[in-house]
Amino acid sequence: MYARLARYDVPPEHLDGAVASFEEAGRGLQELEGLVGGYLLVDAESGRTLTITLWDDQRSMDASGTRAAAMRQHALRDADGTVVSVEEFQVALEFGGHTRDVRE
Repeated sequence: MYARLARYDVPPEHLDGAVASFEEAGRGLQELEGLVGGYLLVDAESGRTLTITLWDDQRSMDASGTRAAAMRQHALRDADGTVVSVEEFQVALEFGGHTRDVRE
């Protein structure tokens, strides 16, 4: 499994709008092959925001790159936010009700 982590700065007063825009973007991502799921994390005080999307494999994550970038920009446009960074990782461990090595 693979993950894309994107960091954003959003003015705190625009977070509600950003959440709504990312919700719309998430619906668009659901159409992409290989998406396992994703999360939007926000810090209401600072406006720091993160998205984490999980992908079945490197190929699926790579194939989603252009569309995901466009969705990020669209989601941030109305919220007056900026993309700080985008990073990609291989997921090594899964935590929760169980812990397991998920590398292929």
